[in-house]
Amino acid sequence: MHVPAEFSIKDTTTALDFIRQYSFGALICNGEAVPEVSHLPFLVKEEEDALYLHTHFARANPQLKKIEEVKQVLVVFSGPHSYISPTWYVNKINVPTWNYSVVHVNGTAETIHGTEAKKQLLLSTLSCYEPSFIQDYEKLPDQFKNAMFTELVGIKIKVNSIQTNFKLSQNKSREDIRSVIERLQTSTDTNDVALAGLMLKFNDKKLKP
Repeated sequence: MHVPAEFSIKDTTTALDFIRQYSFGALICNGEAVPEVSHLPFLVKEEEDALYLHTHFARANPQLKKIEEVKQVLVVFSGPHSYISPTWYVNKINVPTWNYSVVHVNGTAETIHGTEAKKQLLLSTLSCYEPSFIQDYEKLPDQFKNAMFTELVGIKIKVNSIQTNFKLSQNKSREDIRSVIERLQTSTDTNDVALAGLMLKFNDKKLKP
């Protein structure tokens, strides 16, 4: 991914917080003729001074075989993004662009087939997204849960590198940044409002008087 220096965020904590907030990512690996991809929810875990992403998908997914073969994968996480009109700038000598926020994670994947490990992965997923459902989950028939686990495969990805691209008008003037933020904040699209929030956060030094 091409990342101009002004859009790169080097802080790992910021990248991990972003992944946790926008955790539905695209898992990509090399295929026979074209790249293969699955869209999945991910968990971030730190184990023995290493970072890992955890997820699961259907055993019937043909990408499973390819992941076990190539092992090297890319996971893409996307956050708020929006078209930016040149009419929003104070400086009218501008062109249309798109502001966005993405994190790319390169890693080495291994598959998880053990039933107990898959149970723990599912419970971790529930704890993240809907902890209140765990009690109801525990009451489900064992036959149903065991059948479900036979159809699922866990994925554990050791993080080798993280690349961020937060294109949030950092290369524009203070006046232009403020003007774009104001336009996004008045939008009825929650995605635009969230993007404005990121622009405020990552342009804070430039926006200070």
